[in-house]
Amino acid sequence: MIEFAIEADSLGSLASELGAIEQSVDDIDLRPLASTIADQLIAENRKLRWAGTDGEGDTLAPLRPVTIRRRGNDNPPFLPHGDESRVIANLSIRTEIEPDGIAVVAALPGCGWLRFHIDGAGRLPVRDIRGFSAEFHEWLDDVVSEYVRLRLAERLNVQTTAGIETFSPVTHEPKR
Repeated sequence: MIEFAIEADSLGSLASELGAIEQSVDDIDLRPLASTIADQLIAENRKLRWAGTDGEGDTLAPLRPVTIRRRGNDNPPFLPHGDESRVIANLSIRTEIEPDGIAVVAALPGCGWLRFHIDGAGRLPVRDIRGFSAEFHEWLDDVVSEYVRLRLAERLNVQTTAGIETFSPVTHEPKR
């Protein structure tokens, strides 16, 4: 039989080191990621709107023939004017610093009418365009994880083979 013992002093030291690493992770400033995430949110919104899908990848209810005739085009729902349509042009991104990180909030000011589509009010079919694709969420998890690994490696003087080098701040305001 093999036996070994771990002395309390060793555990205390290890716990202290792990606590310092945990504190180091908690202190990582995620604000430099905001512009990268905002840019990706803008691209994701545009991609989903042109695909005529919701965040789950489900196709939005088709437009009625009378709506297509009135518009003069067969663009997907909510895109009567293509990229100049409000669900693309009015997209506003803001960041909020929170105790445990950063929140990137997407909003569509001037699009209060969307709630009727989201709920399927009256004779409208439900067209809920809130949310983003699973691929976007995976991308976001990967980017944040890699960024945290990079910053932690810098603090701990550890070599890494990261693909993320720099993030430059960008602010996006709606076109309208």
